[in-house]
Amino acid sequence: MYYCIREGRGYGDKAPMKMANKIVISCFLVGVSGCINPEAFRPSPPYYESWGKMGATELDVKKALLECGDTHPAGGPKESLNEVALVYYCMVGYGYTPRGFKGRIEDSTSLCRIHADLPICQPDALVPKPSIELRLNSRYCRQYLNYNDCLSYLSSSSVGVHVCSRRSYRAPPLECLP
Repeated sequence: MYYCIREGRGYGDKAPMKMANKIVISCFLVGVSGCINPEAFRPSPPYYESWGKMGATELDVKKALLECGDTHPAGGPKESLNEVALVYYCMVGYGYTPRGFKGRIEDSTSLCRIHADLPICQPDALVPKPSIELRLNSRYCRQYLNYNDCLSYLSSSSVGVHVCSRRSYRAPPLECLP
């Protein structure tokens, strides 16, 4: 080991380097901790919370979504993007406004500006009207009103019998009542 004559210590001393590493790591951790937003790790809200109308309750929004042909008021798999657009423009026609992040009102024409080739976005397209029959006969409501329908929808899963046997078919969700 070589010694520095002026300072009286060896070049192999790593104490200043360790201190510099600790300072850099500390600054990095403090900086990163300020960037973490606790809302970033929250799950997405249910789909019905992304719609609003003056004077409409949560139940009204759920009913409207089912009347417009949505598969589930909390959101669920859709067959195609056109099916999503059909429900979207039915809701807009029904007087509901789409809500974005933190309740920000979104532009109701943005879907067709982005996807102009969709059948619903063509000039002669018919926007569906809400239908109470569509809501009451929806897959969502039928599986809560009838044990056999529940089994047929959940037969692909191994827990279908267990889930269906625990449901109360005398007290379906309020959005499934006439």
